[in-house]
Amino acid sequence: MFERILLPTDFSPFSRRTEQCAGEIPGVREVVLLHVLPASPGAGTTGQNAMEDATGRDRARAVLAPELEDITGQGLPARERIAVAGRAGVHRAILEAAKEEGASLILIGPRGRGFLGEFFLGSVSAKVLEEAVTHVLITHFRDPHLRQEVAADRPVVAPGPPATPREGLFSRILVPVDFSPPSMEIIDFIHGLPPARREVIVLHVIGSVGDREDLRARMAGTYQKLQALQEDLGNGLQHGKILIRFGDPAREICRMAAEEEATLIIISRFGARDYTRNVLVGSTAAEVARRSGVPVLVRYPSLALEVTARELRKDELDLAGKVWESYHQQKADAGRDRIFGVFVENTLTTVARCRRHADGLEVDGVFTLPEFRGRGYARLAVETLVRGCGQEPLFMHSTLELVDFYKNFGFVPIPESGLPKEIRERFNFALGNLQGSDVQPMKREPGP
Repeated sequence: MFERILLPTDFSPFSRRTEQCAGEIPGVREVVLLHVLPASPGAGTTGQNAMEDATGRDRARAVLAPELEDITGQGLPARERIAVAGRAGVHRAILEAAKEEGASLILIGPRGRGFLGEFFLGSVSAKVLEEAVTHVLITHFRDPHLRQEVAADRPVVAPGPPATPREGLFSRILVPVDFSPPSMEIIDFIHGLPPARREVIVLHVIGSVGDREDLRARMAGTYQKLQALQEDLGNGLQHGKILIRFGDPAREICRMAAEEEATLIIISRFGARDYTRNVLVGSTAAEVARRSGVPVLVRYPSLALEVTARELRKDELDLAGKVWESYHQQKADAGRDRIFGVFVENTLTTVARCRRHADGLEVDGVFTLPEFRGRGYARLAVETLVRGCGQEPLFMHSTLELVDFYKNFGFVPIPESGLPKEIRERFNFALGNLQGSDVQPMKREPGP
């Protein structure tokens, strides 16, 4: 659950209303109420550093005091924290505080003072959501009284008006699922909620279909999966409902939340298309958080990806061609190539080729899809290739920037004349000057 909440406040009506949600978060043991001071114009100069601005801190503490009382009045231990926005901005100060505090949830309003719209996230909340490495709950509210306060841009320096009567935050939950591990993690989370009379609406949005038969098959399969989830969630729920809709996922999720009068949307940070990739936040989750009219809990899933490195079968060589589409349009040759790949959740992300020439083996085609880079998959692919083909000498043309990388696998630089004739002739365009072409011949002797 959420033992420690970081709750940023700018003393706006949205912040005050957000604080009233803290007592409804399950498992809370402490709330850290954070206010970020703006950096002073002379920050960094003697006597001007905002970190030493005692006056600003004293003013902030005076305004924080009644907000702390509101939170403790909900039966929650709370303490204040004051930070200063650096050059990276307010959102960075919030994220740094979350990391230092070990916060399991950032509870934040959609906008600060001056908000005149109803749907769109402010820049601070949007950036916090984008870069957070923990769960984030964004509290959207449709409340005419609240909108009047915000439109007047009145700073709140005393306890605000009590919240209008409403259902509990977790009383009617809309859960979008795409049946990927991240969305199924939400189902596990709901199982772990304290027993209560609540309703869970499970929604799947079908984005596109081929023909009528494809539609019929997907509808039948989706309905069976949703029924299983509904039965799985049945214990301890007041009501349950399953929904299938068609169209843009984010738009349909927000629309159904409004139609079903949901009190909360719980959505995974990553969807089926992006949880294995290097993305900060999935496009659907970001759009729902931006446009929703009800609070949105964006969960940061703790998932271990299944990563497998192995040689591709002959019937899988077309997969390598798809990876190589953006890498010189390489093609696999089933008669001469052994290709080794790294699969992430059954998706081929990285390939490395060992091609047999008449006079030797050449290693090339080492490539990782851009969205999977930075995780060591290229290293894993080359290690697997060397284990499979390293009983013979291996030759390669390395770019100069990767020479040190290939040295890790036993390759050493050699002169151009040290390459077998057929492999050397592939680079005849260099006219005997490979170094001038940013290419370094390398060789690996047979061995473990």
